[in-house]
Amino acid sequence: MGKQRKLKAQRRAERQAAVVPCQSWHNSEGFHLVAPGTPPPGFKEKLTENFQKQLRNSPLWPQMVAKFGEEKAMVLLKQCKADIKE
Repeated sequence: MGKQRKLKAQRRAERQAAVVPCQSWHNSEGFHLVAPGTPPPGFKEKLTENFQKQLRNSPLWPQMVAKFGEEKAMVLLKQCKADIKE
């Protein structure tokens, strides 16, 4: 039983050591996120889609439509894309 306890403690320590915290910040260039590893396939597209959906549901969207019109606002919205740098 002592051996199992040591093994369990060792595995727990390995899992905790493997977790690297993410860092995020926002500046004039936009929102930044630093995370370990490489993103899964389709992550960039999903991130872009979620951001565009949130922007459409935000108070900023009616202001954009009022200022630029529906068509131009949609063009501007489609230009908002996630960029993953390695």
